[in-house]
Formats: sequence, C-alpha cells, structure tokens
Amino acid sequence: MATKWVFLLALLAFAPSAQALELFAKGSYSKYYYDLSTWEENITGSGGLALGLTKGIRLEARSTYIQKLENQIEIIVGGNPVNISSRTTKQLIYSLGVDVDLLGSKSSFQPYLYFGAGIIQYATSYKMVDAADINSLVTQKYSGNVGLGFRWMLGRTMALELEAMGYATDIDKPQPLINTLITAGLRLFIG
Repeated sequence: MATKWVFLLALLAFAPSAQALELFAKGSYSKYYYDLSTWEENITGSGGLALGLTKGIRLEARSTYIQKLENQIEIIVGGNPVNISSRTTKQLIYSLGVDVDLLGSKSSFQPYLYFGAGIIQYATSYKMVDAADINSLVTQKYSGNVGLGFRWMLGRTMALELEAMGYATDIDKPQPLINTLITAGLRLFIG
C-alpha cells in the first residue's frame, strides 16, 4: 500500500510545472485451450495518471493487474502426482516512468515509447481436488518496464490506446525473466 503513495507523491511533486493531466485505463482478456477439458484464462487491467512535463513527454504512474486461472493441472509433490482443480496466479505491477511521443502532438496517430521501473507483487493460490485451499505467500520483486504503443486521437480530450509492454523481473541477476502483455483502452486528457 505504501508503494502506491510513493508513486502518487512523486507525480504530485511535478504537478506545478505540468503541461497536462491525463487518466488512462486499458485491459485485455485471453483464453487458451490445451485440450478439450483443460484451459488457461488471462485477464489484464491497467490504469494510471500521467503528467505532461513538456510537449510529447509525460511522467506516468501505472498500476497493472494480471490474473491467470488454470482450471486443472497436475503437479509432482514428493515424487507423487497431485491433481489441482484450479490454480490462480495474480500479479500487481506498480510502475513509474516516462512516456515519449515519437511524432509529436499534432498528428492524430501518435506512436510512443514508455520506459519505467517498478515493483511486482505475486500471489498464487491452489485448490486441491478433495482438499482445502492452499495459499502461497506473496512475493515481491523489482522490475524494469518498456512499452511501445500508439494513440489514435478521437478528439481533443480522448484517445484510443494500444500498447505492448515488456517487464523484466530478476533484473539484478545475469539472466532476467522477460514477460510481455498487450492492452487496449482509452486515455482522457483533462487539463
């Protein structure tokens, strides 16, 4: 919870010199079938606040929520197979970064790059067949984030936004883990 406040305070520190204030929300959904009875479902939602520092450069605070649900899975515990009726993995990414327009604000098509750093929290819960729920501990890691996207202006105060974002965890190790997600949504220009 304290992490959210640090990001918000960092943004507010730049507010007096800001060019514009923007709110955005994006999301995605996917379902992948391994076979006729086994599937995986992914839901992603992100939102945030951006302050325009200069024309074409924004400081952004983002929060991204990723949930993965697998309806059945078999794992090996002590050399024996154990059936799990569902496994849910949740990730929360808090990120602070810079968004840079590549063509400038005059165009209705605005590609951009995003660079940021943040904190990721993981939580996994399992439901065993014929057993009680087993919840794992929440873990936390640092991340490096890079995004590439575009905005299609729908007027002076709204844009449709599509973004591909990569986030690396274990960035302090020789081989960090790199994950990707694609989201679509709206951006509102307030000031």
